[in-house]
Amino acid sequence: MSDLPDLHLPDAEVLLVVPPLAHLTWPSLGVHVLQACARAAGFRVAVLYANVLYAAQVGALRYADLANAPTDWLLGERLFARAAFASGPFGYATADFRQAVEAHNAVARRAAEQYLDHLSDATGELYARADTRYAWEDLEHAEAEAVELSEHLAAAVAARGYPIVGASTTFDQTAASIALLDRVKAHRPGTRTLLGGANCEGPMATGVRSLSDAVDHVFSGESEGVFLDFLRAWRQGEPPEDPILRGSPCTDLDALPTPDFADYFDQVARWLPEVEQAPLWVSYETSRGCWWGQKNHCTFCGLNGLGMGFREKSADKVIDELTTILAAAPTRRVAMTDNIMPFRYHTTLVPRLPAEVPDLHVFYEQKANLTLGQVKALWDAGSRTIQPGIEALDTDLLRLMRKGVHARQNVALLRYARSVGMALKWNLLWGFPGDEAESYRRSLELVPLIRHLCPPNALTHLALDRFSPYFEHPEDWGVRDLRPLAAYGQVFPPDGDLDALAYHFESAYDSGSDAATELMAALNREVWRWREAWEGDPRRRPALQVRRIAPGRYALIDTRGLGRSPSVFLGEAQAEAVLVGGPRDKVSEAAWALRNGYAVDRDGWCVPLATAPFALLEELEGRRRDHAEQVTKLEVISL
Repeated sequence: MSDLPDLHLPDAEVLLVVPPLAHLTWPSLGVHVLQACARAAGFRVAVLYANVLYAAQVGALRYADLANAPTDWLLGERLFARAAFASGPFGYATADFRQAVEAHNAVARRAAEQYLDHLSDATGELYARADTRYAWEDLEHAEAEAVELSEHLAAAVAARGYPIVGASTTFDQTAASIALLDRVKAHRPGTRTLLGGANCEGPMATGVRSLSDAVDHVFSGESEGVFLDFLRAWRQGEPPEDPILRGSPCTDLDALPTPDFADYFDQVARWLPEVEQAPLWVSYETSRGCWWGQKNHCTFCGLNGLGMGFREKSADKVIDELTTILAAAPTRRVAMTDNIMPFRYHTTLVPRLPAEVPDLHVFYEQKANLTLGQVKALWDAGSRTIQPGIEALDTDLLRLMRKGVHARQNVALLRYARSVGMALKWNLLWGFPGDEAESYRRSLELVPLIRHLCPPNALTHLALDRFSPYFEHPEDWGVRDLRPLAAYGQVFPPDGDLDALAYHFESAYDSGSDAATELMAALNREVWRWREAWEGDPRRRPALQVRRIAPGRYALIDTRGLGRSPSVFLGEAQAEAVLVGGPRDKVSEAAWALRNGYAVDRDGWCVPLATAPFALLEELEGRRRDHAEQVTKLEVISL
């Protein structure tokens, strides 16, 4: 067993703990917002990163593997189940878990040698060329270290005498939180113990509360207000009796105090200095909820829980807070926790960032219908990577998801990102209720043609999550036999309220892609070939790029490996067809571009596939817009 480092636990009235397996390279925003609110009201609150301590025990690289294990393993919960519930190893069904690990490793081992036509029964997801394998002995060691951490850290926290100790649970942190709070309570029964976070949203609070009597209060929902109410009542000697304290969405984000992440950066430097060599980030939010979701909730999304209503900070507030936070941080990287960037920021915030918050490296989630100008402005503001929520390359699938975009818009964003040098984080999803195999067949035809554009992280099966329309209204989508993911019953105590506790669910429904195993395996192989083509030296990635060589003359370089000429000279109309496109009947060289695979026909449009330097692409798109506006004016005049 590894000894804990010298903790140097701070003096405070309230200790908020971030348990494993929270990510190592950025702080937990929620606990620091609560810390800032409490400090502004005169309370002494400290944040303890138990996840950093655990990584110091098991090693940072191994911790990263554990944190990125298959979602349906609930590995974070399994590792701490014995410490939390006195269960057997990894919960209540060790043999089932070991079989899942062995099945995953067998697929990963064979996939390292060849592409597989394999559908994993253990996960319901296609795996191919998976890099990470999990040695059973390493998992046993990690579980033993989890027990050790829970015991020693709880003893140290209890000895420090904090009147209030809370923990945050998001994703797989419930068992780790309970393991710690239960032991703190055992060492010091007078300690008031709290639990909050995304796993306590709505009815899930009842499920979490059913797991342990050692948790005095569960905070459900946005808790800035109710947390302060609790602290004030506690200070007056009248703490609330209700075990579940439900908060309300914050309607004025500008009124929240600026978070201070000193506890995180100090503890990383003290306990896990090797992580400082990795890019560290600051977590920050500019909005809550989802402006698209409150209009048209994507069918599979359960991220917003009961807080879908969209709220945003003013641009002035964002700039003031970023300036303050980054002045005290050892990094200029900011990971925005927003579900979606406020749309008005394209005009109110993004243009100001280069001058007012220079040298910024910012990550944002975006809706995929961005224009070329918006992508370039984001790049200029420091957005080197965005997560656009593309999810599909077929309009029928996008309509099924209620994404509010067409396939041509997703392809356009992929092209714009490559043209300015921006990286994208996205996934292709499959296995939707009511989907049709033909949608994926069209996607399979498209993938080789866009191998020069940023590939998805993976082809991933739909996850059916709480709060999504599929969960809330299953009958509308033909979803039957809705039940918690099997792993919940293998991890948590049999008397726990799993129906309330679970976030991930299983069900039965009709799906064309689930029935088309060979087709989905073929699409999976193409996705991984696509990813392989992007590994290594960026200069060797496939290209389909246009450059101007003289007025009205262009060169098209094609290294996609499709057996076509690697270099073609283009005229003006051909360049517009492969870079601008438009309704098929209005693009003069559409037939030529489609025949040669430089564009595709989607929804009656000639959808261009080539990239170009930003200035050239902007010029040609602007020329097409000007022409369209002139045509519109002439049509109006003729009327």
